[in-house]
Amino acid sequence: MTSITIPNGVTSIPDGSNRGGVFGNCSSLTNITLPEGITTIGDYAFSGCSSLASITIPKSVTYIGEWAFFKCSSLASITIPESVTSIGEAAFAQCNSLTSVVIPEGITRIENTIFEGCSSLTTVNIPEGVTYIGDYAFGYCSSLTNITLPEGVTTIGRFAFRWCRSLTSITIPQRVTTIGADAFDDCRFDRVNISDLSAWCKIDFGNKFANPLYTDTKLYLNDEEITVLVIPSDVDNIKPYAFCGCSSLLTLLMPDGVSTIGDGAFYWCRNLEQVSLHNVNTIGNSAFQSCEHLLSVQIPKTVTTIGTYAFAGCDLRHGVYCYATTPPTVVCDRYANVWGAFNSNYIRSIYVPRYSMEDYKAANGWKEYIDLLEADNF
Repeated sequence: MTSITIPNGVTSIPDGSNRGGVFGNCSSLTNITLPEGITTIGDYAFSGCSSLASITIPKSVTYIGEWAFFKCSSLASITIPESVTSIGEAAFAQCNSLTSVVIPEGITRIENTIFEGCSSLTTVNIPEGVTYIGDYAFGYCSSLTNITLPEGVTTIGRFAFRWCRSLTSITIPQRVTTIGADAFDDCRFDRVNISDLSAWCKIDFGNKFANPLYTDTKLYLNDEEITVLVIPSDVDNIKPYAFCGCSSLLTLLMPDGVSTIGDGAFYWCRNLEQVSLHNVNTIGNSAFQSCEHLLSVQIPKTVTTIGTYAFAGCDLRHGVYCYATTPPTVVCDRYANVWGAFNSNYIRSIYVPRYSMEDYKAANGWKEYIDLLEADNF
């Protein structure tokens, strides 16, 4: 069977299962004609129809089910009518020949794995009403060169753009509040564009691979490259991984109101040379790890906690200056049992208040550097 015409009067293609839908795994099927009046294409309806090259979806359809066209590997193009308001998970996953998609205006959610593994997909038009991009939504779309995220997006799911290696830039809308773990894993961006620095500082990143900057990428604010980063005055907490991997940063300036620098916030900002921390209380794990051009750091007297590996891998040859009269608590790596906040091949001196010298010599996380501790009259 190579061709099917669904008769008039049929209003839905019923759901199938993971073993296949009504026409599931019909590997010789090349053409399907659907009648006007059909409203639903059910789950798994045409999954595994590997020879299906094209299909016209009637303007009466409102719902395309989960896995409906999964592994339709010959499907090169598809027009989704504006009548469609919902598309299920994995509906077009692993359609390896699909090159472009226009998503209807009525769609508000790009569900999990919807286009995962569409390795020939180069462009996607996402409507302005979309607020959610699901897990693996465009994962492994290795030919994707262009995608515009609408301003209304608030959530980008786990692995959403994993292995989208042809994307060279992306703009993150200012309403985004959450980016799931590994969302941009194995991407290779040259630049990331934002329009609101305050909003960027407040994004919850699932891990370092959730941040598109992590691959040694430049950050642009309203088309201007950020080299001197001045944290906005309304930010009191820099979220974990907020700037990790950002290659454009040279100088970091903190306002008085910032109290916490999250884990990995500036991890591998390899060109960062100057940091001003002001009234920070907490410096998270790996906060500045591998900032290899950071020659010196001044830790203000307000700091009470320094995370494990906070400055590990930094150059620091011009010294660490800690002004706190009470030695800040240094977090131990509980797996390796290492107090490694300042592990560096080049560090020569850690300067502490003269009248607190004995306290530092006795404190965990500081006594490990006893040969580097020097008293200073701050």
